[in-house]
Amino acid sequence: MNKKMRQNMIWLLIAQLFFLSTFQSISVAQTGAVNRQSQGLNTESEYNQHQDNNTPQQKHYSHSTQDYVIPDMTLLNRHGEEIRVMDLLNNEQPVLLQFIFTTCATICPVLSATFSSAQKSLKEIAPQYRMVSISIDPEQDTPRIFNDYAKRFKVGSQWHLLTGSRDKIAKIQHAFDAYYRGNNKMYHLPYTYLRAKDTQTWVRLDGLLSTRDLIEEYRQLPQTSIASGTIHD
Repeated sequence: MNKKMRQNMIWLLIAQLFFLSTFQSISVAQTGAVNRQSQGLNTESEYNQHQDNNTPQQKHYSHSTQDYVIPDMTLLNRHGEEIRVMDLLNNEQPVLLQFIFTTCATICPVLSATFSSAQKSLKEIAPQYRMVSISIDPEQDTPRIFNDYAKRFKVGSQWHLLTGSRDKIAKIQHAFDAYYRGNNKMYHLPYTYLRAKDTQTWVRLDGLLSTRDLIEEYRQLPQTSIASGTIHD
């Protein structure tokens, strides 16, 4: 087993643990109001600030800056419409990008859950943002399948789910240095890409992020001014 395969298998194990912890956090969220009242904290923002001041933050992902040249091609959105990828990713709006597939049972649900839960916070601090999730299993992930996926993860109007031919998907994966080796798509890595404006420079986050991680990374994007706002976990 080569180094790349070992790294991918490690990420699969981490994803399973992270996914389980995500579901456990639901019960914590349900008792949040009780916790805030017991501590004399009347609002969610006060509680979040209290948690920030008292909970040590530990990152489980790496951060790098890369320049990517986006290929000129069209993909299909979940409504079956052709979308020019360059127009979607190269514009004045902030962009967040992930590669996923809908039958993935490990890292993809975590990646999409982070996007889903970040939508409200992003809308408050950067109303014109765009999220893009591109399928790496286009034969399975048809527009109809993506519509079901959109319901599952409460996809908003600014979140674009894209599919297309395998050749086109491979080309854009290569462009973002996200192409997995071998025939097993389970070996793809948990990359999240952020870009503040129309530029070739992207921030690449390698690993599984919480909603808070994603929002904080976005706020720190270079050459941009991001308003402050409440993070909704």
